[in-house]
Amino acid sequence: MRFWVGVTDSHWFGFLKEHLFEEVNFWQPNPRVPFLNATAGMPFLFKLKRPHHHIAGGGFLIAYTHLPLSLAWEIFGEKNGAPTCDALEDRIRPLNRTHQRDPEIGCTLLANPFFWDPGDWLENPPG
Repeated sequence: MRFWVGVTDSHWFGFLKEHLFEEVNFWQPNPRVPFLNATAGMPFLFKLKRPHHHIAGGGFLIAYTHLPLSLAWEIFGEKNGAPTCDALEDRIRPLNRTHQRDPEIGCTLLANPFFWDPGDWLENPPG
């Protein structure tokens, strides 16, 4: 079985865990395609950044696209993992090196996201 592991921060994870949306946008700060030959329905796992380094949940790939940040907010709103467009921009700006006013971001749309409690996380997977 093929799957993808996407690295994310605890703010995105925690916000979405509280809201239990049926789909979420796993954004990245640039429009570069993160994977090739991925098929719809492929499992997509969330690996938290330091200090955790754990697999803490996941979802199932629907599609990938890239959009201007403002349009990603208009389409996905809080499903971007932030309470406001300004909060989303505050998370993306330090990671996006283009300094554009409305930068293009990568958008990986995931269905049926799941967020495990810390006791269920998979510890520091290799690779």
